[in-house]
Amino acid sequence: LLTATRTFPTDLPLLGNACGALSVLADEPANRLAMLKLRGMSAMCAVLHSFPHEAALQKNGLRTWLKLMSDEVSARLAAEARRKNMLDPREEACAPILAAMRAYTLDSDLQFMASWATWLLASCEDEGQARRLLGKGGAGEMVVMALRSFPDKRDLQYVGCGALLALGKPRQAPQDSKNTNDLSCPQLITAALGPLGCGWGAGDGGANEAQ
Repeated sequence: LLTATRTFPTDLPLLGNACGALSVLADEPANRLAMLKLRGMSAMCAVLHSFPHEAALQKNGLRTWLKLMSDEVSARLAAEARRKNMLDPREEACAPILAAMRAYTLDSDLQFMASWATWLLASCEDEGQARRLLGKGGAGEMVVMALRSFPDKRDLQYVGCGALLALGKPRQAPQDSKNTNDLSCPQLITAALGPLGCGWGAGDGGANEAQ
């Protein structure tokens, strides 16, 4: 299935079937392990990147990616990729995830999956750059927009709040907060969200923060 996605990267019907099948197979731990070793996360990123305006394909590809990312093996494989000076497959997902959040602002399912992916990526406690890339790309603003657009979607609210928490949490070895290129520190996340009027600006009271 993964070979098919790489052999026919522009064949939309074929990719739809392949990603749908991979999503089902990824429910089993043994299958996830096999898919991870075959660089399944990178394959899903390629699909997401190639067809940003195909909602059904985006959902199947992102759903499969989420199942792979949730497997603990993904962190070990990411560390191995960095040791070999290869692209971390988690960081590779940042651009298509951000693109999906911008392209499907009215699709609660895609916003849910993209916010969940943001939460997972921003929670990585290692030397990876995923959280910085997401922050720099405006993930915080997009998550806040999704929370405002779908106030009655409890699952989306849950993962969205988790994503914001992960984006704003300082690293174990925080960078200098004056470094404007590092958006992982709380001060810069606050600055990014401030223009949306979400009440996280300096000097706001507890009621605004809760809102």
